[in-house]
Amino acid sequence: MEQASAGRPGLLETFWLLTALRAAVRTAESVRARRQVLPLRQRLKREVDRLRQLLDRLHLALLYTDVVGDQTFDAALLRRLDLLLTAREVAEGWRTLHQELLSWYPNVSPALVEAVRRACRRFDRLDAETPVVRWQATLQFGNRVLRAVRRALRQAS
Repeated sequence: MEQASAGRPGLLETFWLLTALRAAVRTAESVRARRQVLPLRQRLKREVDRLRQLLDRLHLALLYTDVVGDQTFDAALLRRLDLLLTAREVAEGWRTLHQELLSWYPNVSPALVEAVRRACRRFDRLDAETPVVRWQATLQFGNRVLRAVRRALRQAS
């Protein structure tokens, strides 16, 4: 594998390793989830819990970036890549949750299904040029929608 530049040996390899590791973990989780045949409500609860963890991880990463900052340019690039990859995982989680809610449709309001779809679109739109304040607003919106989904799951039981 070639170096990213003469001044930054190993940076490209670090990016590649990070993305490959995350892809492998996602694939393993996906295979494990497909092998487990769970009722719809359990799948919904599992996806809500996974989204909660991802949103918390994204929130902590944003706080770290805002409060502490990075010591080097390379660290800042790596942190930005991690933020982007986490945002993609969150968007994929919203997509999965949206599909599961559509399967549960008569028991959940159309407004909630639409809110989950909007959350997915908002996280899909985050990119490296998005201001931090928009990342934070998207995160807050995602937290509100996730709370609404949790309430709907509790009320249905």
